[in-house]
Amino acid sequence: MFFAQKSSVLAAATLFLATSVAHGRQAAPAGHLQHQNTPPVESLSPRMGRAQEQAHGPLFTLNDAERLAAECNPTLRQAETEIRAAKARAQQAGLYPNPSVGYTGDEIRGGSNNGGKRGFFVEQSIVTGGKLAKSRSVFEEESRAAKFVAEQQKLRVETSVKIAFYGVLAAQELLEFRRELSQIGLAYQQSQDQLFRTGQVDESEKLETEIDAQRLHLAAIEQENVLREKWRRLAAVIGQAGLPQAVVGGDLEEGWPELDEAQVLTAILSLSPAVRIADAGSSRAAAEMARAKAQVIPDVNLFGGLE
Repeated sequence: MFFAQKSSVLAAATLFLATSVAHGRQAAPAGHLQHQNTPPVESLSPRMGRAQEQAHGPLFTLNDAERLAAECNPTLRQAETEIRAAKARAQQAGLYPNPSVGYTGDEIRGGSNNGGKRGFFVEQSIVTGGKLAKSRSVFEEESRAAKFVAEQQKLRVETSVKIAFYGVLAAQELLEFRRELSQIGLAYQQSQDQLFRTGQVDESEKLETEIDAQRLHLAAIEQENVLREKWRRLAAVIGQAGLPQAVVGGDLEEGWPELDEAQVLTAILSLSPAVRIADAGSSRAAAEMARAKAQVIPDVNLFGGLE
């Protein structure tokens, strides 16, 4: 009897969802969003969920999430700082050493005699063998690698934002379906209560219906918690942990492009930041080797002064 009763509830829910798909859902006119508790199925858009139709104010879209992530994600700012630091190191490595200027004094006596030796000197190191240019090449390759690392991090953040955003969207849509099922279960329970009062069903069937309705209600509450967790994850990826929860706008039924394995592999080998980072690392190693070979050439120190 329990399984028969449960099958009846599921059959009613399936019939409701099938009717929704069969009739289709029409989008509400712009500026006239519906705010009823249980809007008719025909009033809903086929590409927008009930939560999006009933949203007050603008929806939080994927473009909004990506824009906030570009502004607030700390790893992107860190990558940009690394680029500036690498460029500064490359500039510094190619500059000539600063000269040294000093004062000299020896056998200095006080009093009326005021004797002793006084003077000044200037010292400058002359770097030979093109070591400055080779050092600059090393840090230029490091700067190039920092750019690719920043590009890789940007792609990683964008991908993480998209995954988290569609996770929120899927949880939001699933929550609406579970709420609809909960309403169906409640309506079915009320009908069973009426049948019980007229003696058409026994008490065990009535209790089983109540249990099923409570189970559907708890599933909806559980999905609310899942949606909040998904939103917190999205806010963390964006870089704003305190971002207030909002209704996201999107379409889970959008057609995904068909990917060709050979084309994807070619694109990865030619455009992937990871491949470019490895190439920059190889170039940096070659520049370091060239600089190391030039280190055997001695530098010249010039010293002059007046005493």
